[in-house]
Amino acid sequence: MIHLVTHYIHTHKLLSPAATVIVGVSGGADSMALLYILKEIGYNCVVAHCNFTLRQKESDADESFVVDYCRTNNLPCLVKHFDTKKHAQDNKISIEMAARELRYGWFETLRLHYQAEAIAIAHHFNDSIETILINLINGTGINGLTGIKPINGHIIRPLLCVNRKEIEDFLQKKHLHFITDSSNVENIYTRNKIRNILIPQIEEINPSFINTMQGTIHNLTTSATIYNSYIELKLKDIIESSSNNQVKISINQLLKEEHADTVLYEALKTYNFSPKLCASILNNVANSGKEYLSPTHKLLIDRDFIFLTPIKEKNDTHTYYIQQSDSSIEFPIKLNINILRNDASFHLSKKSTCACIDYSLLKFPLTIRRWKKGERFYPLGMKQSKKVSDFFVDNKIPTWEKEKCWIIESNGNIVWIIGYRLDDRYKVTTSTSLIFKISVKE
Repeated sequence: MIHLVTHYIHTHKLLSPAATVIVGVSGGADSMALLYILKEIGYNCVVAHCNFTLRQKESDADESFVVDYCRTNNLPCLVKHFDTKKHAQDNKISIEMAARELRYGWFETLRLHYQAEAIAIAHHFNDSIETILINLINGTGINGLTGIKPINGHIIRPLLCVNRKEIEDFLQKKHLHFITDSSNVENIYTRNKIRNILIPQIEEINPSFINTMQGTIHNLTTSATIYNSYIELKLKDIIESSSNNQVKISINQLLKEEHADTVLYEALKTYNFSPKLCASILNNVANSGKEYLSPTHKLLIDRDFIFLTPIKEKNDTHTYYIQQSDSSIEFPIKLNINILRNDASFHLSKKSTCACIDYSLLKFPLTIRRWKKGERFYPLGMKQSKKVSDFFVDNKIPTWEKEKCWIIESNGNIVWIIGYRLDDRYKVTTSTSLIFKISVKE
């Protein structure tokens, strides 16, 4: 089995030779086999044991077993006690999820401290099958039917190539001791019900179920790879631009897709939009102005596009100032400021991110603030005032962009809608002697 695991590690590039690795060890059969094998291969193992304080004396006995084994085998061992129930209550999550969050959070801290290459977890092939069945019961797509992945970020699972019986046989052959978690036989948790009740019943129908699943998972993984490649191409077709602040999806391109519902869901699932919500979005793409919210993002249907932006806790309604002596501003928007003479060397910038203003007309300090509904200004080139909101509509500025707009104000008057339009009253003329040039830092 050592040779099999070694081959699996090399094939999936889980670890470099002689790498330092954090090994999660509970003291159970799987983690004891993992620790033994990694040590035999020659990796520098740092043992991490979690005491979740859920089973009182039994948890303490597990801890003592792992600590004693590491002491006997000259292995570094770290132990962490967690108040798992409190973490679950405070965060309104299940005990299972609380233990998972605490475990992986601590493991990552250790990985960084020891500069380890990875965190090794003892999931094996049976665990992968159980995960598939859980996903199938709860509802999933093709990717949810491919099982546990051998590598996920810095977390590796070298035992996915072997099943539970092979591990137990290996431990017996090597005369390796382990402990049995009494909670594993309690059918309280979903995974235990699947492991102890559902799979044995399936094996009554197909005694070779575990072995059969190897081929099935291989076939499903191949199918998922083909599906993901298809989706990747389709997302390139519909997503016009993407950044940390905004994703822009072409509705016209989306509606050309044969499976528009699936493509849209794949585009939005990363942003926590449910399949049901995605279906509603698709049915309402003609309703410009309609908005949808996920726990983390806001989606806006605006004419021919879908705009996706992160939800901010609050719109910034603060007021900021530009003093007469300032040469730059860093917050709330980065600006460069220059005072120039209006002579033959000056050339008026045509960039929307730059404004050239008659310095003599300004009263300091200037104010930087969000625009307000109902307020008016004189767009450059116009002699009549216009509502800022109407200016945005006329220039087809998307709602998500409007919400992010800042204005510069002097003595109660709008001077510049930053990045969009200067107020005509403050433009540079032939009688201007000094120019206040302000530009957005690129």
